[in-house]
Amino acid sequence: SSLVQIDLAKQEPRLNVKYLVEDVFKTPLPRGGVVCAPFLINYLSSKTELVAFLKKIKEALGEDGRAIFVIDLPSGRDLKKYGARKAVHGSYEDGTAMTLELFDSNEKPICVLEAYFVEPATLEASLKEAGFSTVQKIVPIVSKEGMDAYGNEYWQSYLLDTELGYYLCLT
Repeated sequence: SSLVQIDLAKQEPRLNVKYLVEDVFKTPLPRGGVVCAPFLINYLSSKTELVAFLKKIKEALGEDGRAIFVIDLPSGRDLKKYGARKAVHGSYEDGTAMTLELFDSNEKPICVLEAYFVEPATLEASLKEAGFSTVQKIVPIVSKEGMDAYGNEYWQSYLLDTELGYYLCLT
């Protein structure tokens, strides 16, 4: 849960960091230079909600800010051994409901999340509409620790289609 994550983060305090547990879609965002928003975009069901949320993030960043987004992009693969199985309930278009099943390293269920599909082109256009000057799609990499733990062969299939989109955006 968010509270557990905050408690863990507080065990290693950082200068100029304030930990909050809030509804990021409803609460005003604090000002800052970097926003890391993994997996939030898929909880917005329409382009109108998406653009409003992205404008809110851009305003919180101010000039020379950076935002990092990760979105789920299901393609029908079973990636349970990598920690997730995703299903789109209908056509692959904006706003279609989808289910995300998350698993631990032993492939035991952790939780099931309900979200919405967002086409990459819609996200990219919405980021521009919200005022981000640069929108860069990032190719995922596997850390040295991940390679050491599981080996190159394990990751090759995953990296062909991670079912994720990574974006770095500048104000």
